[in-house]
Amino acid sequence: MRVNLNTFSDVAERYAEVKPMVSKNHKREDDIRPISERHRKWERIAKVDDNCYILHDVIPYENYSWVDEHLKRPPITWSRDKHGDEFVTIHTVTWSTDQARMAFLFEYLPNGLDFCGGAYHTIRSASGSYYVPRSSEKKDPRKPTPLVFKRINKMTDRWLNVWEHVSGNYTKPSTRIDKVAKKKLQPHIDEFFSWLCAVGPLIPDEGRAMREKVSSLDRSFHTDYDNTYDGTYTDYEAKRRREVLCDTEHELRVHYACEFLLSLQNTSIRNITTQEELKALKSKFNAWANRSLGLNNKILGE
Repeated sequence: MRVNLNTFSDVAERYAEVKPMVSKNHKREDDIRPISERHRKWERIAKVDDNCYILHDVIPYENYSWVDEHLKRPPITWSRDKHGDEFVTIHTVTWSTDQARMAFLFEYLPNGLDFCGGAYHTIRSASGSYYVPRSSEKKDPRKPTPLVFKRINKMTDRWLNVWEHVSGNYTKPSTRIDKVAKKKLQPHIDEFFSWLCAVGPLIPDEGRAMREKVSSLDRSFHTDYDNTYDGTYTDYEAKRRREVLCDTEHELRVHYACEFLLSLQNTSIRNITTQEELKALKSKFNAWANRSLGLNNKILGE
């Protein structure tokens, strides 16, 4: 059963009409009031006062550490000021892959506000699309980053909500190249690209054979990985790839080349015939090399 909560009155009325759950697990004073189906009791309405209601997606006393984070940053808060203006405060995911929070926002955001997932999370309204960072995109993963919207057509059709963004402006993460490391590796990168242009057309471009070579490359890295290495496994992979890049006689050099050739997807190096095509290939190779060799430094936003 879908419940449409498009105005502050809708939320207040829904809270009033839902009876608190009473069972061996819940007392009446716990005030657990499911928004919709009672078997989905974690999706509930809580009343703060006559001018504030919270739509939660967890039960407050479950003994898990992540519950506290969800309670501190509830997905949707409806509030009303002394002038009668209505506001919605939105917290998206508390960690990057919080599918339950995403589904909750899809279901219970009011008309006129839409949650959009993808590479970056945004809340979209008629006035624009507003970025909201995930924990992995913030300098301080635990710092709340809410978006606040004001309903500006409170006297018109509740099904045609218009919202004004009033709070929450955040910067998306950016990428910067490690220029010092890139300068040291540039001669080897140029040499590898020249070698690749010469040898690449001779490498069988049957996808399965190339994937097997790339898998062999990955297995070699994983087998040789020393748990005492002072850094992440991603850093270790980048270190090993640099070794392959810089050693013209390395046994995994063709395997490493296959990793790039596979990234071209529907483009074959055998079909490069013009300078424009070669230039485009070099551009793709440089971008791939920056990622593969760990030269991209992610600058977190806020």
